[in-house]
Amino acid sequence: MHGNAPPSSRSAATWRHVTADLAGVDAGAFTHASHVEAKLVAGLGDVAAGISWTWHRFDPTGVSVVGLGPRVRVALHTWPERRSATLDVYAPDPGLEGLLKGVAAALMGE
Repeated sequence: MHGNAPPSSRSAATWRHVTADLAGVDAGAFTHASHVEAKLVAGLGDVAAGISWTWHRFDPTGVSVVGLGPRVRVALHTWPERRSATLDVYAPDPGLEGLLKGVAAALMGE
Protein backbone atom coordinates (compact mmCIF):
# COMPACT_ATOMS: atom_id res chain seq x y z
CA MET A 1 0.00 0.00 0.00
CA HIS A 2 1.16 3.49 -0.72
CA GLY A 3 0.44 6.97 0.61
CA ASN A 4 -2.82 7.37 2.49
CA ALA A 5 -4.35 4.07 1.44
CA PRO A 6 -6.32 2.27 4.16
CA PRO A 7 -4.16 -0.22 6.08
CA SER A 8 -6.57 -3.01 5.20
CA SER A 9 -8.00 -3.76 1.80
CA ARG A 10 -11.15 -4.96 3.62
CA SER A 11 -11.93 -1.40 4.71
CA ALA A 12 -13.91 0.73 2.28
CA ALA A 13 -13.73 3.80 4.55
CA THR A 14 -11.08 6.44 4.08
CA TRP A 15 -8.66 6.52 6.96
CA ARG A 16 -7.62 9.88 8.43
CA HIS A 17 -5.07 11.10 10.93
CA VAL A 18 -6.00 13.62 13.63
CA THR A 19 -3.96 15.01 16.49
CA ALA A 20 -4.62 16.77 19.76
CA ASP A 21 -2.36 18.72 22.07
CA LEU A 22 -3.42 18.17 25.67
CA ALA A 23 -2.51 20.82 28.24
CA GLY A 24 -3.02 20.93 31.99
CA VAL A 25 -2.98 17.17 32.41
CA ASP A 26 -2.37 15.51 35.77
CA ALA A 27 1.40 14.93 35.71
CA GLY A 28 1.09 11.86 37.93
CA ALA A 29 -1.34 10.23 35.50
CA PHE A 30 1.37 9.91 32.85
CA THR A 31 4.16 8.31 34.83
CA HIS A 32 3.20 4.64 34.35
CA ALA A 33 2.69 3.18 30.90
CA SER A 34 0.19 0.57 32.12
CA HIS A 35 -2.08 3.31 33.54
CA VAL A 36 -1.82 5.31 30.32
CA GLU A 37 -2.62 2.21 28.26
CA ALA A 38 -5.70 1.53 30.41
CA LYS A 39 -6.93 5.10 29.85
CA LEU A 40 -6.36 4.77 26.10
CA VAL A 41 -8.32 1.50 26.00
CA ALA A 42 -11.16 3.08 27.99
CA GLY A 43 -11.30 6.05 25.63
CA LEU A 44 -11.14 3.92 22.49
CA GLY A 45 -13.95 1.62 23.54
CA ASP A 46 -14.69 -1.30 21.21
CA VAL A 47 -12.16 -0.21 18.56
CA ALA A 48 -9.40 -1.08 21.07
CA ALA A 49 -10.00 -4.80 20.46
CA GLY A 50 -6.97 -6.45 18.93
CA ILE A 51 -4.53 -3.61 19.57
CA SER A 52 -0.91 -4.51 20.15
CA TRP A 53 0.67 -2.00 22.55
CA THR A 54 4.26 -0.92 22.99
CA TRP A 55 5.64 1.80 25.20
CA HIS A 56 8.80 3.52 26.31
CA ARG A 57 9.31 5.07 29.75
CA PHE A 58 11.52 8.12 30.04
CA ASP A 59 13.73 8.98 33.00
CA PRO A 60 12.77 10.61 35.29
CA THR A 61 9.14 10.74 34.06
CA GLY A 62 6.99 10.45 30.98
CA VAL A 63 5.96 7.74 28.57
CA SER A 64 5.30 7.24 24.89
CA VAL A 65 2.65 4.65 24.08
CA VAL A 66 1.85 3.31 20.61
CA GLY A 67 -1.04 1.02 19.77
CA LEU A 68 -1.56 -0.70 16.43
CA GLY A 69 -4.78 -2.55 15.73
CA PRO A 70 -7.03 -3.54 12.86
CA ARG A 71 -9.43 -0.62 13.44
CA VAL A 72 -7.21 2.14 14.83
CA ARG A 73 -3.63 3.36 15.25
CA VAL A 74 -2.91 5.55 18.28
CA ALA A 75 0.18 7.24 19.70
CA LEU A 76 0.54 9.25 22.88
CA HIS A 77 3.66 11.15 23.91
CA THR A 78 3.74 12.72 27.37
CA TRP A 79 5.67 15.50 29.07
CA PRO A 80 4.58 15.32 32.74
CA GLU A 81 7.00 18.09 33.72
CA ARG A 82 5.08 20.39 31.35
CA ARG A 83 1.70 18.86 32.21
CA SER A 84 1.16 18.18 28.51
CA ALA A 85 0.80 15.39 25.98
CA THR A 86 0.22 14.90 22.28
CA LEU A 87 -2.28 12.38 20.97
CA ASP A 88 -2.37 10.97 17.43
CA VAL A 89 -5.27 8.85 16.18
CA TYR A 90 -5.45 7.24 12.74
CA ALA A 91 -8.74 5.51 11.97
CA PRO A 92 -11.59 5.30 9.45
CA ASP A 93 -13.24 8.67 8.90
CA PRO A 94 -16.76 7.96 10.26
CA GLY A 95 -16.73 8.86 13.94
CA LEU A 96 -13.05 9.79 14.08
CA GLU A 97 -13.60 13.16 15.75
CA GLY A 98 -15.79 11.55 18.43
CA LEU A 99 -13.16 8.88 18.97
CA LEU A 100 -10.47 11.53 19.45
CA LYS A 101 -12.65 13.41 21.95
CA GLY A 102 -13.39 10.20 23.87
CA VAL A 103 -9.72 9.30 24.17
CA ALA A 104 -8.76 12.85 25.16
CA ALA A 105 -11.52 12.91 27.81
CA ALA A 106 -10.34 9.56 29.25
CA LEU A 107 -6.76 10.81 29.40
CA MET A 108 -7.77 14.09 31.03
CA GLY A 109 -9.94 12.28 33.61
CA GLU A 110 -13.18 13.88 32.42
